[in-house]
Amino acid sequence: MRKKIVLVLLIIFIASSAAEVQYSIEADREKILMNTTVKLDCQEECPVSNWRLDWKIPENAEIIGINDSLGRIDSYTLSNDSVIVSTNKGRPRNSETLQIRMKINEEAEKIHEDWHRRELSLPSFKGEKTTGTVKVVDFISGWIDYGFLSSYKGSKMQFRGEGPTNIRLNFGKGNVTDYFNFFGSLPENADEAYTVAVGTIGQVQGFERFPAATLPSEKYNRTVNRWSAGEYVSGSIRLRKNLGESSLPVLSHEVVHGLNDRKLKWDGTKSSYFEEGTSEYAEFLMRKKLYNSGRIDIGPRSLFGEKEEYRSEIEGKNVIYSLESKGSRETLWQYYDQNMSFMKNWNPHNFADYRDFGYAYSELVMRNYVRDNGSIYELYEGMDFDSKVKSPEEKWEFFSKRMDMKPCNYNEREKFEKCLEKVNDFDYPVYTAKPEGSSSNLEIQKLSLPNRTQEVKRKTGLLQKIIQFFEGLLSDL
Repeated sequence: MRKKIVLVLLIIFIASSAAEVQYSIEADREKILMNTTVKLDCQEECPVSNWRLDWKIPENAEIIGINDSLGRIDSYTLSNDSVIVSTNKGRPRNSETLQIRMKINEEAEKIHEDWHRRELSLPSFKGEKTTGTVKVVDFISGWIDYGFLSSYKGSKMQFRGEGPTNIRLNFGKGNVTDYFNFFGSLPENADEAYTVAVGTIGQVQGFERFPAATLPSEKYNRTVNRWSAGEYVSGSIRLRKNLGESSLPVLSHEVVHGLNDRKLKWDGTKSSYFEEGTSEYAEFLMRKKLYNSGRIDIGPRSLFGEKEEYRSEIEGKNVIYSLESKGSRETLWQYYDQNMSFMKNWNPHNFADYRDFGYAYSELVMRNYVRDNGSIYELYEGMDFDSKVKSPEEKWEFFSKRMDMKPCNYNEREKFEKCLEKVNDFDYPVYTAKPEGSSSNLEIQKLSLPNRTQEVKRKTGLLQKIIQFFEGLLSDL
């Protein structure tokens, strides 16, 4: 069970007061040292000679000391996990500063051997400034609520915004690459998955590296779920162990989720067609890159199409892999024909019966857009909101103005079929990028890849014709 440090502001007994909260936090596996500074400004009935604060503290917290502007406060009351503080009496004043120092004896959550996570809920005053610095031993990555700006340097995370917030911190020592801190088995050429993800959507994360872990299936099923191959959450990635040729494509998929996390904080809906669509598309491109370069034997699957066949030679024998299409073409036709609209609310967790369809539909939207426009990263320009978007309809309308959210939606079956064939036959470009700083400084390059898919299909088709020819001869005997 996850253990969370929860701090809750209760009441400040001052009429019409403005305030600011600053945090200075140091954390490791065993404990948290938290310095909370509350700045109060009196706006009415001023000046005030005495201030009172009721502040709830977490379980296992030990008060180290409390001060105000006049000095140390020795008298305070601990009651029901909260500390009630009255400032030192003195000359009437228009402002006051309270500083509460505490030690929280709480073990961090263990994600993997040598990888730990902490989750902090930090109180503040609604609409008032909240800032802070968090220093973590072996810090890797962090995450903070929508509306807050954050920056990372070395072992420190700094943040600023308004009101209360939640923070998640990942820290530990794994196998370090240019873009990952890996725990468990490290996929070969892991950084390649990152550069394809960044090149696909043109975004970068705020921290230096993603923590990532490969987990045995039993543990993955227990801690993540039974149906996925990877998961991104709060600045971190977990993958199933032994994914084989799918390791880098799945890793690219999860990296895109991580890059979207920062850019799409405005999304307060539960729908995930855009996030999954861009992630599925990056996974498709990573697999295409590996296959066309001759590094894996099985290439991408078609979308709402026919079986895809790939040929390989194993121990001198030709082996043909037959892959089912992503998504059923008949189901897509029915979705359009019956004027369904559940994709506005779709996510893979709450639409289990349409999980595979939703993934395929989301990718279809992206592939169709690229076929007409050339790349996805241009979509991200102007994708910022002043407040959270909580309505699925508003989100759908926003994307509908930028791309066709119902690709290949024709009343005539023939047009529907031809549209899907064009989407599947298009030679999608693969982009890569090695970030140095922010997205604005990103240099995205288009890769030149051999078209192995067409060559293998030609050979496979010829092989099938030869087999059919001899089968025909045998049947005549």
